Amino acid sequence: MPPSTTAVDRDAAGESWRTLRPLPRFYVAAIIVLGLAAILASMPLVPRRDLGMFLLFAILSVAVSIGKVTLPIPRSVSTLSVCYVLDFTILLLLGRPAATLSASISAWTQCVFRSRLPGPLYQAMFSAASLAVTVQATGLTYSWLGGGRPAPHAQFTLEASLAAAAVFFVLNSGLVAAAVGLTTGQSVVSVWIANYLWSWPGYLLGFVIATAAAAGIGRSGLWLLPFALVTMALTYHNFRSYVARLRESSTDALTEIPNVRALRKHAAQELARARRERTPMSVLLVDLDGFKSINDTYGHRAGDLALCQVARCVQQSIRPYDVCARYGGDEFVVVLPGCGAADAHSRAAAIRTAVAALPCEAVPGVKVELRVSVGSAVFPAEGSSFDQLLVMADNRMFRSKAKRGFS
Repeated sequence: MPPSTTAVDRDAAGESWRTLRPLPRFYVAAIIVLGLAAILASMPLVPRRDLGMFLLFAILSVAVSIGKVTLPIPRSVSTLSVCYVLDFTILLLLGRPAATLSASISAWTQCVFRSRLPGPLYQAMFSAASLAVTVQATGLTYSWLGGGRPAPHAQFTLEASLAAAAVFFVLNSGLVAAAVGLTTGQSVVSVWIANYLWSWPGYLLGFVIATAAAAGIGRSGLWLLPFALVTMALTYHNFRSYVARLRESSTDALTEIPNVRALRKHAAQELARARRERTPMSVLLVDLDGFKSINDTYGHRAGDLALCQVARCVQQSIRPYDVCARYGGDEFVVVLPGCGAADAHSRAAAIRTAVAALPCEAVPGVKVELRVSVGSAVFPAEGSSFDQLLVMADNRMFRSKAKRGFS
């Protein structure tokens, strides 16, 4: 079951829109308006003769909206979303209006149902709207470059498909990178290069699969759809199995968050970026108070449960592009790019408050109060390397723990 939503979490979600600065608020609102206009304009244009095919693909797109494949790409990761493949296929077979509706619905579904703690409403609206705008631009590009019109026996042009895939990748990732950059005060280009540039193989592969599936269905009718779905399912399973083996080396087995190896790699990248862009970077060291007492009193299973709950809570208390990793035992490390001392102290306080509100039942009917001690350190003022920052954060964490009587 998903963790309970605390009052702190609900308040943070409700205040997110009000705390946005004017420029990112205007940008997000503009994209939502454009996307909503595209969705409303598309509704009456879905081909009635192909309504059954549209409904079938749309339902499948929503059903697999939580299915993603992580492809190992140097310097970053790329994701192949199965619902994107279905949306691409709808675009090629039925045109922009049908694809716009299907894509926006599946995007909304991902935001609402994939997250254990749903975010603010405007984030789901922005996700659906930005994808609607992206599909419109992608469809226009495909048509302008000679792609076949939506028809049962349409001809598919490789050049037009590749160009459409490129437009979809650049626009979809660019709209999100702009939202992140404007919200956090970072360079939009830097955010896009650091977090989205190396995700292009997933987009390209998705469009290639969609083109092949659409070509087969267009020539042979819907009877080929089961074979296409089986092929996509096998591809998804194989990639997921392959990547699962690769991720074992960088993921903590208990909490399923990054381990020390992944943490050090990420911290090195963020430190290099902070030096290059002359921006601060903060490190938080989070330690679960009384962890040994929980183990001794209720058993190791209770201790493991407490660690997992704290790990999820810390992840939910930080930004999407921050990284929380298990450092060992009952300690977690959080890397906060672009955060100075004041922001680091504020986020540390938010983590302590969120963990204190967790409802943890060590054994059925027995609630355990969880508390954490947090120490922080800021680059470059308090250390020039990751190890130096860790030492400083560790010292502060232990001083905080000692003041409250924990060993």
